[in-house]
Amino acid sequence: LGGGLELALACDLVVAGEGALFGLPELGVSAVPGGGAVHSLLRRAGRGVAARMLLIPGERVRADELARLGAVERTVPDGGALAEAQALAASVAAQDPALLEAGVRLLRDSGHLDRTAALGVENGYWWQAASAANRNPA
Repeated sequence: LGGGLELALACDLVVAGEGALFGLPELGVSAVPGGGAVHSLLRRAGRGVAARMLLIPGERVRADELARLGAVERTVPDGGALAEAQALAASVAAQDPALLEAGVRLLRDSGHLDRTAALGVENGYWWQAASAANRNPA
């Protein structure tokens, strides 16, 4: 809730227990969310869910709903989120660091662009990766 949701939304990949509940309780305690939570929630889950979580006192959204909308990448049985997140992190960390950085930048740089501009960014990263001396051919 609140800061925990903001932290989760700042992540590229989110793993949550099936029973996890997410919410933005700030208005109910005379505050407003900070840290970009509303912006991230709008982009990842849509206006309706963002409005419910922000404007309805006590509103909580289940992990499975956020997964269906794309704000949570994986749901696992309760108690298994840490192990799953660690396994996912190990898988990500096994990638070539330069290519991983390019992939993360591509995700962040392309999301707000129109298709033509996004293709230009993607092609730039593709050429950069293709010409890297330490490239692993698939």
